[in-house]
Amino acid sequence: MSNKSMKVCGVTVLVLLLLFCALGPSKWQVRTGFGWRIDHVVGYFAFTVMFCLAWPRPLVVGGVLMASAMLLEALQALTPDRCCDFEAALYGVSGALLAAVVGDLFVRLNGPALIPRRFRALVGGVARASPVFHQVGADPRS
Repeated sequence: MSNKSMKVCGVTVLVLLLLFCALGPSKWQVRTGFGWRIDHVVGYFAFTVMFCLAWPRPLVVGGVLMASAMLLEALQALTPDRCCDFEAALYGVSGALLAAVVGDLFVRLNGPALIPRRFRALVGGVARASPVFHQVGADPRS
């Protein structure tokens, strides 16, 4: 299996998991016990970090997941056992935004060192094309 197909499979699994978590039956939801607010922030933070491993452009990934948080929360109005809640959407957006900002900061400060060695093969093409990665290791005095 090639690196590109592994990446596509991983992203597909993450998208299906996110859809199930957002629109699946409410009886099957796993809760941490800390409250739904913390669950939304931590959940979207974790999903954003996982998506960033597949595509290391944290601000783009964060923007897509922030829009997805709003859309998935609105789609909950169409399910029989859930209701949409604007406050819950904002908590999801804040989790994705937090992960995107932290991820972008780490990428800017650390470059490819942020990405574990086993994931570098998956994101190698993106890492070589990014202007941030070209600056890593450059002599700042020149």
